[in-house]
Amino acid sequence: MATQLIKPYCGLFTLALNIPLAIICSMVTVTVFYVLVNVAYYTMISPAELLLSDAVAVMFANRMLHGLTAVIPVLVALSCLGTLNSDFFAGSRMLFVGAREGHWPPIFSMIHIHRHTPLPAVLLLVKYIPHTLINVVSFGSWFFMALATLGMLIHRYHFPLHPRPFKVSLPVVIALNCKAFLIHLHTSLTKCYLLCLITQRCPWPSHSSSQWFASSLWVCLCIQTPGTQG
Repeated sequence: MATQLIKPYCGLFTLALNIPLAIICSMVTVTVFYVLVNVAYYTMISPAELLLSDAVAVMFANRMLHGLTAVIPVLVALSCLGTLNSDFFAGSRMLFVGAREGHWPPIFSMIHIHRHTPLPAVLLLVKYIPHTLINVVSFGSWFFMALATLGMLIHRYHFPLHPRPFKVSLPVVIALNCKAFLIHLHTSLTKCYLLCLITQRCPWPSHSSSQWFASSLWVCLCIQTPGTQG
């Protein structure tokens, strides 16, 4: 995503500074807002009521905002839409770069003539129905992001003197990985079967520099989940 910056070298901030600065600012901002929201919930709602409520935000709006109860579901939907939009933005760019490096067919490295967006990569993501995107692509994309993070740590260990455009503090990465192992995931057997297949390699019969690649989207094209239409 660093290549998508409009002005990677602007003023006093360079690529070595603005990428970590953007990560730190975004994480701090999101964390502060989440903490403030939870403090507001516990101020107006008791713990017992929180456990029994199916829509905590709606209950909070009933007691605090009174007439704005109907607005809360709309705001939640807009928040989900923004998250989905950012996921599509990041996913299509990764597919675009993979095709540019020879790991995908060259058509996915093409961009729109006027808007300069990776249109074929975006269309490949749009092809899947919404529940497939939610149940499969999210886990697969984060799994391969974890592998990429692990690869960077291994590369940093084996090549400590290799020049890098920017650096991220190693304790921060370790803390985030430790936090990820504390999250409990529950899913169905069919989804587990599909997610196991995501981690397998699929050969791409082309003359590109890389004959093998691992991608959740390509595996979704190669297989048909039991019990679904395909």
